[in-house]
Amino acid sequence: MTLEIKEIKSIDGIECKFVDYLEFKRGIKDPEIVKTIVAKFKELLKKNERILFYAFDDEIPIGFIAGKPEGEVLESTTFYIDPDCNSDDCGSQLVKALTSKVFESGFKHYRQTEILPFNKEPTFEEQLTKDGFSFFSRVAMLLEIDEVEPNDPDLKEGYTFEPFSIEKVDELFAVMRDTNPPEHADSSIYPEMGNPEISKKMFAKFTNNFTGLNVKINPQILFDENVVGISFVFTNSPEVAFVGEVCIHPNHQRKGLGKALMNQIIKSCSEEGMKKIGLAVTTSNVVAYKLYEKLGFKVTKNYLAITKHKQ
Repeated sequence: MTLEIKEIKSIDGIECKFVDYLEFKRGIKDPEIVKTIVAKFKELLKKNERILFYAFDDEIPIGFIAGKPEGEVLESTTFYIDPDCNSDDCGSQLVKALTSKVFESGFKHYRQTEILPFNKEPTFEEQLTKDGFSFFSRVAMLLEIDEVEPNDPDLKEGYTFEPFSIEKVDELFAVMRDTNPPEHADSSIYPEMGNPEISKKMFAKFTNNFTGLNVKINPQILFDENVVGISFVFTNSPEVAFVGEVCIHPNHQRKGLGKALMNQIIKSCSEEGMKKIGLAVTTSNVVAYKLYEKLGFKVTKNYLAITKHKQ
């Protein structure tokens, strides 16, 4: 077997493998939806909005990986190895090739998030760890609001709730930065959190400059008129909310504010007629993970986050 990794600019001629990825890994069976996604991916490649590497075994395509730019981060969007592949290191070689290209192109960070289990070789983590990659366990969790008893979002004296306010947006992202120092696992996965300006641009991008946020379900916590607790809660449908971020400034932790903030979110979502709340959390963030469990959130999916940062 001769494994060769190539960067390619078109999937013409190997489109069948991309279709396999959509059908067998992502579970998309509708031919028209598959056709639309393939066409969109081709367009992104032409615009250089995706970087694509393919693995060939004696000129036969057996796997691929693609990534998209997110500021200083290149995020893997697709990762697929043919189930019949016999290569001992196809997956790790693909990740290394893409990451090398990422850093050569001026990016500072690489990020990949995979739903478990995924078809990596047995030595995948071992090989990449030797090359300086880090691995983090994450889970998706879901709360069925009707299945839990509402709790009083009790705050200690001096603290107050306030709805999201665009006027305080800079304060919110400063709290996010201070709550997630470089040594925090979430900062390794999402280095954008360490830069308030980059974070603000990222959140503004998918909230229509924050006008798409429902302020009623985005409570913040204030102390002496300063923001000390933040939340970003998004809605993709009238009945489902997703908690994108919740954090309490380090100077105000261990006072039950995280629990109070989550209870306020649950209460507000219920009052708005929502049925479910989703979130994702790094399992090494034990305090947050255990809090969500106590509030009634249940694990729905397990993920493996893979990162590397340019030295």
